[in-house]
Amino acid sequence: MLYINVHQIDKLRQFMSPEQLLGMFKNFFDPIKSGKDSLSNSLINQDIDSILKNAHFIKGSSSFMGMQGIYDFCVHIEAELKLEKDPPFKQWQLDLESIWIGSESEATNTYSIK
Repeated sequence: MLYINVHQIDKLRQFMSPEQLLGMFKNFFDPIKSGKDSLSNSLINQDIDSILKNAHFIKGSSSFMGMQGIYDFCVHIEAELKLEKDPPFKQWQLDLESIWIGSESEATNTYSIK
């Protein structure tokens, strides 16, 4: 497993019905509801304040949902923005798309999300 934290998802499965978990996954991977499109647009526009706000929001929800790859990515860009004089915004935007697709694919294949 590269993108998901199965232990966190198993914790969620202990107190949620499969239908509830499926609904949460669908909402999480919705690019608008999740904030993913907002983060992507912020990266394209190189809007640091908006990037930090959106990354922080997604970091929290991805941690709760067990989406480790997305969580790690958000932690990375938050930390790097504090250090970088010339952040690689375009690369981060491409990385976000890749990690998002990989996370959704892994979650779908592991938990039969459709």
